[in-house]
Amino acid sequence: MFGLLNKCFAFDPIDYGPTYGKDYSGLDYNVTRWHTPDSEKANHYESAMKRCEKYCMDDPKCCTWTYCTPEAGSSDPERCCLKNGVPKELNGTTTHWTGAAPRAAQCLDGPPYPGPVYKHPKIHYSPNCLHEGGWHDIAGSLTYKSKHHVFQGCPAVGGWLHSNSDDLVHWNKKGIHIKAIHETHAGMDSNTSPCSGFVTVDDEGIPCAGFRQCGSSHGVPGGQGWDVPLELRCATNEDLTNWSDPIYIFDVFYFRGLPYDPVRPWRGADNKWYATIATDNCNTTTKKVPCLSGSANQLYSSNKLHGDGANWEHVGLLFASNRTVLGHGLGGGNRYREFVTPGYFGGLHGDPHGGKTRVFTDNGKGGYTMYFIGKQPTEGKEFVNDWNRDGTIGAFDYSSFTPNRKSGKIGFDAISDNKGLVWGMARTLGGDPNQVETPNQRIVIHAWQKGPDTASAMSLGRDLTLDKEGFLLQQYVPELSILRMPSSHVHVKQLLSLNSQTPVLINGLQLEIVCQFSNINHGSKDVFGIHVLIGTDPDDYVAIGVNMTTSLLYIGDTDTRAGPMNFSNPYIEDTVWMHAYVDHSIVTVIVNNRTAITKYVSPASATSDGVALFGTGPDIKADLHIWKLKDANNI
Repeated sequence: MFGLLNKCFAFDPIDYGPTYGKDYSGLDYNVTRWHTPDSEKANHYESAMKRCEKYCMDDPKCCTWTYCTPEAGSSDPERCCLKNGVPKELNGTTTHWTGAAPRAAQCLDGPPYPGPVYKHPKIHYSPNCLHEGGWHDIAGSLTYKSKHHVFQGCPAVGGWLHSNSDDLVHWNKKGIHIKAIHETHAGMDSNTSPCSGFVTVDDEGIPCAGFRQCGSSHGVPGGQGWDVPLELRCATNEDLTNWSDPIYIFDVFYFRGLPYDPVRPWRGADNKWYATIATDNCNTTTKKVPCLSGSANQLYSSNKLHGDGANWEHVGLLFASNRTVLGHGLGGGNRYREFVTPGYFGGLHGDPHGGKTRVFTDNGKGGYTMYFIGKQPTEGKEFVNDWNRDGTIGAFDYSSFTPNRKSGKIGFDAISDNKGLVWGMARTLGGDPNQVETPNQRIVIHAWQKGPDTASAMSLGRDLTLDKEGFLLQQYVPELSILRMPSSHVHVKQLLSLNSQTPVLINGLQLEIVCQFSNINHGSKDVFGIHVLIGTDPDDYVAIGVNMTTSLLYIGDTDTRAGPMNFSNPYIEDTVWMHAYVDHSIVTVIVNNRTAITKYVSPASATSDGVALFGTGPDIKADLHIWKLKDANNI
């Protein structure tokens, strides 16, 4: 696969070296500090260079390498840098050696997006390392000095892929900047890919990334693979491309099978720092005795994030629950063991409780990101979720759910979470104002979208707010409108025909669709919506629809995904607002700024690009706007 790819593009010749005075800059996944004595300084520390070269040759992930000699002193310390690609080679770096492994020709661009070109998304960001194996959580993200930064897990290349954006639409790949490194704390050698974590801003205003490594080789007798400290690496430049050595924070001494992820630390109203990390609520790792009382997040506090004055200590429990999205009422809930890639934030616009509302997120059941809405009545004490009130537990995206096919069921009772991860492992760019400030204090969330085969992408950004009842609202970031082609705009007002398609005079594999359906009869059995990606075969289309019998939104072809419409919401009345993006093999929709579904689909051909309105009732009115979209040209 890689060989064919290389024949299609022109690249600079690979310098296999070893060459002194040049530097492969960037794409580091393993940076190891070396301490070579002066006795080996002959020919610019040639003997140490050869050890670095061998280190690369022995690692199947290594494509190229750079050895930085001690000659430059403390401003450019001695280290061996292993790289997961072939970055641009720089001249004139007189104290560096550079070279490449024989496998480097296979590393030039990484694995491409799978499948034919007409299925490749052009709006969603999908860098090549997302097409490698392993997890690709949104490992950490933040907005810093008006630039947005997302770090996505890429364990096959040894770390977090860093991308940034000025507008939440066009993303620039900066490289693997949070990566594996040999480090030791109390005998814990954790040279593994960093697991998901957070990025926050410390007391001095410096961004710091934090995480527990995915595992360790504990040198202390009796140690376990999950004995890895919570640590920070703080940025040493404003581009967030250079990071400090590890800074120890605290260890989590809790019997558990895997070190799951910490939440972004925050400074509370009492000016203390708080941090929380997932455990379980039974203090057990035994698979034979599941933790029936649920997952938990432990709470820690300190006067400072790190450095002088930091005094982290365990202060109690932040939150525990065994409930899922479907776990409403006294008998609901089947979630147990640790929370996975949890999040915790507040400061949402529209909060009817004056900023006191908090949102806790989890990805444990099926991998989708669910939320709990509640409050933390006392700083440093437990977060409380009113699980008995409909709407305080839900999913950001119901792509992991399907209709459960039981007749007579509606809403939450009519769905099952049985399709695994599609949209999940999500993080916000900011949160409560005491954590990370964003322009206008917006709360924007991104997720990892897992598709078939090795297809994978980052989701489109969504703004999160609360309605006047305190329920979660979401909408695609308005910046996406810059992709609209003005000359392509089509506006249609249509009374839907009974049991038929009403073609719309626009075609495209890359569309934005905004539609209002009105005059809806809540007591009917109507089904209505939009068909996209229509081809020549009668069954060649993807439906984005609403089923009034089950009160479900769905995206369907042969594998229907569905989510509850919450028609009991008094603001919906007889109107449904639908906002959808069609991006070749990805279709994503939000309805009434509440219910969302994302689905990977398979258009039959490059000409499967038609659009039509459909309905089974004769009285539904549709007011439709469609735009063709430019490529985002993400790199």
